[in-house]
Amino acid sequence: MSPEDKLAEKANVVAPPEPGKEAGEKSQEPAALSDVQVIVGKSEGSAIGQLPVTEALKTAGEVRGQAGVVLLYTVVGMLEADLRDAREERKGAHQEAMDWQKKYYEERESRGRLEERLRMAERVKLLQKVLLTCGGLMVAAGWAYARQGQSDVGLGLAVVGGVFLIGGWFWRDGHEPERG
Repeated sequence: MSPEDKLAEKANVVAPPEPGKEAGEKSQEPAALSDVQVIVGKSEGSAIGQLPVTEALKTAGEVRGQAGVVLLYTVVGMLEADLRDAREERKGAHQEAMDWQKKYYEERESRGRLEERLRMAERVKLLQKVLLTCGGLMVAAGWAYARQGQSDVGLGLAVVGGVFLIGGWFWRDGHEPERG
């Protein structure tokens, strides 16, 4: 028994008249609307009832023999194609989500590195400000001592203050700028 015959038997579909019988002779009974609804399911109150194939089946009234099987195969084929499309769309959406997740973690890591560099730059700026301030004060004090006649103390303060000034001006944070 073929799969079409099994499906037709389960659905209580009556085969067309056999060859050799008269066309006017009633050898089969028309299928009722309830039989059709058993095959395709009831469409009242569901979203599937809005689809054109379901409405066509509902209004057909009679489904017989191979025509019913072909119709059911067509409907099942459409559902399988829709399912395949939905699965492909889901895979694409999943891949896109994974790509965005990867980008997120890369940016998060980059942000952490940049925050650390910013903290180091703030520390270096503070050190530069302290060195420049102390160096300026020491040079000024050394100049004042040198004018008062204490040239050794004045010269020492001025030299150390000059070193602090040079250190404050040229101190680097040790990081090269990123090139992108």
